[in-house]
Amino acid sequence: MGRNGWKRARDNFSIEHEKYNLLLLLGEFDVEQPKPDVVNAPFEMRVSVVIPVYNAGAFVREAVESALQQPETQEVVLVEDGSLDNSLEVCEALANEYEKVKFYRHPGGENRGAGATRNLGIEKSQYEYIAFLDADDYFLPNRFRIAKRMFANDPTLEGVYDPIQRMGISEASHQRLQNEFELQTTLRRVPPQVLFEHIIINRPFLLQGLIVKNNVFEKAGLFNMNLRRHQDVEWIRRLAATCRIAAGSIDTPVTILRIHDNNRVSGVVAPSRERLEHRLLLHEATLRWRKTLLPPSRSWLIVWRAVWVISRNPASWKSEGEKGLLMIRNIAQLVYRVPSFLVVDIFGGT
Repeated sequence: MGRNGWKRARDNFSIEHEKYNLLLLLGEFDVEQPKPDVVNAPFEMRVSVVIPVYNAGAFVREAVESALQQPETQEVVLVEDGSLDNSLEVCEALANEYEKVKFYRHPGGENRGAGATRNLGIEKSQYEYIAFLDADDYFLPNRFRIAKRMFANDPTLEGVYDPIQRMGISEASHQRLQNEFELQTTLRRVPPQVLFEHIIINRPFLLQGLIVKNNVFEKAGLFNMNLRRHQDVEWIRRLAATCRIAAGSIDTPVTILRIHDNNRVSGVVAPSRERLEHRLLLHEATLRWRKTLLPPSRSWLIVWRAVWVISRNPASWKSEGEKGLLMIRNIAQLVYRVPSFLVVDIFGGT
């Protein structure tokens, strides 16, 4: 792509991006509010709750029982991922105790990561609706009340997301939460047609607050097993780009997400360079996927986000021989053949 083509694509993206932000600012999107607790006809929502388990022996029983307390839950699909604690024994005991609890492991009891573990749970699920819960979190009462009403009143809807509430259970986690949002979902009601753009720019909703129809995996695919971190965010992006997903509540949590020192991801305080690399791998994975499905105008937004991440971490990307600069060049080239001088103009270097 020559300089004129690059400038034309950039300008088109900028126009769409600014129009989107202006509409959000002015509240011009016609976003339907959830309807009252009235279902027009008898409606049954049968839910499979998928719970990946890794080193969560101290918490998994509460997670499972919180799911079983929901009247819509027809099964809890436990998938143990090669834990090093007593999770295996606790999962086996729960499966023996509750008929609705189905228990699975990877062949040979291997540890394959959260993506592969959730995928196995999805493949084993038997019901039309699938919800996700981590083994160290738990559902609040009436977890599916709003979602059930929305699905009943809108058959075209493919997923509903609600807020989650973060809760620190140690002094260190309390201190970390002081600098984070305790309640997490989208900042406002976002129309499904621009949800992808919104969650690229802003805070996304979380997997633990989401329930979907089981046919969404035919459109969005399964979780990316090549990502050790952020595979949930990467899948949510694909979901938002391909399916009709709407907000239930934006201020009432349905799930408690525990923050503690042994969380698989949130409990790990990685060096800034490592965190940067994982974020860029997230953007790269989204771009690789989008090449077959998303127009260039939507891909530009991901490149912009990757540039923003790099620019906020200059000490990280300049370390180890311009590793970050090389990564952002590779990311940009996934969308267009970006002239090197443009990247150099932004970041410097050679």
